[in-house]
Amino acid sequence: MLNTNKKMPELHAVDDSGLRVTASGTHINAKREQWLCQIAEVLLPVFEKQGFSKHPVVRIGVGYPTTGVRGKAVGECHDARASKDSVHEIIISPKLDDGEEVAGVVAHELCHAYLQSSFPDEHCGHGKKFKKLATGIGLTGPMRSTVPGESFKRFLQPVLATIGDYPDRKSVV
Repeated sequence: MLNTNKKMPELHAVDDSGLRVTASGTHINAKREQWLCQIAEVLLPVFEKQGFSKHPVVRIGVGYPTTGVRGKAVGECHDARASKDSVHEIIISPKLDDGEEVAGVVAHELCHAYLQSSFPDEHCGHGKKFKKLATGIGLTGPMRSTVPGESFKRFLQPVLATIGDYPDRKSVV
């Protein structure tokens, strides 16, 4: 039986420019969320190359998006204005277990967080600004369901070799 009262260290990554990526909690998904935070941190220079020097404050968690268990969504980014502490909330579906795919979803959702932070009065959705940013960091495919392109995969190979595979369900229990 899992002891949910056991305190785990806070999982977060901080860089000199102010980005703070925090795991959503101390629970069974903590290993996954730590991995997600590491991916978000290594993506900082990729977004900087696209002209985004101001980094959003982001909380990343594993859970089902608002479409639920049966929905097709594998990730979601909620605007900081929807959060009590003004933090962008990114949710990654627990259905995912492939590191490359998960990293691509994190990058996709971070595109939303960067655009929401930079253009707070606009609804960027998956429109022109989103497409420019997503393709600029190496995502391809339809903008509502991007996948890692070849350049993103090349960038990701040494990262995954360093931080390891995305923790699967068996390793987080």
